[in-house]
Amino acid sequence: MYVTDKGKRISMGSSTFRVKDVPDPKAQAAGIPISTNAATVSRTELGGAQLLKAYMGSDFLLDPKKVAFAVSSYRVLYTNANGTYNEKVKGNGFNKEVANAIKTVASGGTITFTDIKASRRGYKGTYNCPPLTFIVK
Repeated sequence: MYVTDKGKRISMGSSTFRVKDVPDPKAQAAGIPISTNAATVSRTELGGAQLLKAYMGSDFLLDPKKVAFAVSSYRVLYTNANGTYNEKVKGNGFNKEVANAIKTVASGGTITFTDIKASRRGYKGTYNCPPLTFIVK
């Protein structure tokens, strides 16, 4: 660190510091509160979410507009009367497979979103989000 005094540059010493990376985001179905366990939701609630979001949490100290994440892909796992499905989805939106899962899974059945990848604006690479499990009413 330097200061300039009367046109003369003077060293004031140095200090070593570390910079931590941003923690991995959590995934959230839009509009449905994050739960540490499987959340019980209605078909209407889950279908109304329409997409997965990457969420940093209310205790995140940096400006969320400057450190923004977007879900880039995920897998949806579910079982209905026709069998068990494990489908890869590109992007953050709910496609036909997810809509079918929400529509056809039995009451009390689960829909799990796994292998959720999120990207950060201005950063090369992806972050892994923990899986989300929903029990359909």
